[in-house]
Amino acid sequence: MKTAFLKSVLIFWYSCLHHLCVVEDKLVSNKVEVSNHAVLKNVEIQLEKSERKKYQKPKIKKSTPLSRKVALMKLKQSAMGNDSLPQSQRLYITVQMKTDSLQTKNVFIDNCWTVGRALDHFLTLFSVTNRNNSLPSSEQMKLYASTSPNEPLNFQAILKTIPNGETLFIF
Repeated sequence: MKTAFLKSVLIFWYSCLHHLCVVEDKLVSNKVEVSNHAVLKNVEIQLEKSERKKYQKPKIKKSTPLSRKVALMKLKQSAMGNDSLPQSQRLYITVQMKTDSLQTKNVFIDNCWTVGRALDHFLTLFSVTNRNNSLPSSEQMKLYASTSPNEPLNFQAILKTIPNGETLFIF
């Protein structure tokens, strides 16, 4: 009975010295004592949920074109690279490399570069010495795209085929 009354009326709480009191429309004369704290907490949770629902923004799925554009805009804001490179030639990508821990950098590079040149540039960004020239091909560090993580990118391939916002991995 108390819960039905409390749910149907806009209530306000205040704390007195001995217990919690419920006040209807802020009039102290209409005070109703609630001794069951579980009922009070239940009403409080319901009020918080209703307040959250009022102000929540609609969630956008991550696979929508709008969310991909927003992710690319955020990537462009935090990307580092050569500022003298014209906007039309920039390729914005996220590069991840696992050394002791997973390191991630947002960068932009020239889209006319080959994969080998880009790999050299990324290794200098991560402060890793490049020994690919002296190692056999099975032990060389290679660049992988998130769209095809099982096959490495060809060192002579040009980066124009990689879309903006792509994630590249160095292994």
